[in-house]
Amino acid sequence: RTQSIVTHYDLRVSRTGAPPVTLPDVPAEDFGKVTWVDRAELSGLPVLTASGQTARGEIVTAIKSATPYPIVPAYGRLGWHHRGGRWIYVHGGGAWGAGGAVPDVRVHGDGLAVYTMAPPPATADDGRRAFDALWGLFDMGPDRAAAVEIGAAYRASMGRPVGSITYLALNQSGK
Repeated sequence: RTQSIVTHYDLRVSRTGAPPVTLPDVPAEDFGKVTWVDRAELSGLPVLTASGQTARGEIVTAIKSATPYPIVPAYGRLGWHHRGGRWIYVHGGGAWGAGGAVPDVRVHGDGLAVYTMAPPPATADDGRRAFDALWGLFDMGPDRAAAVEIGAAYRASMGRPVGSITYLALNQSGK
């Protein structure tokens, strides 16, 4: 099972008489230490007095206990995760489940967006073209390698796989 870890907070700070200020991606460590109150984005707000550990701790407690906003999980690791009693596959742009795209799944992490999976084919013709492209792998190398790759892709879509594929060969052998 996936263990939830808070990695960052997206904060919206507002004070009477001043427009709200958004502070995206405040690291969890900075949130707990309340170092974000010194950020340049807040310099236009009326003075926020939070000197000393006790005052800063009270700010964190007040925000966590009084906020009407839920904590929204954001995944920092791709792959299979257990959420709401079902397995989902998290990719760089969200997640897929047995019923298709899973709404409201956030992915947070440097470089993860490049691992976004395309949506399923919209029409039967698109599905046939995708299937033909997949089987085109057999034309790119030995059938035994293509069969393993295609089998692994289909196995991954059926649930949490219990293994992985590793190619072993000499350097510069085209693996």
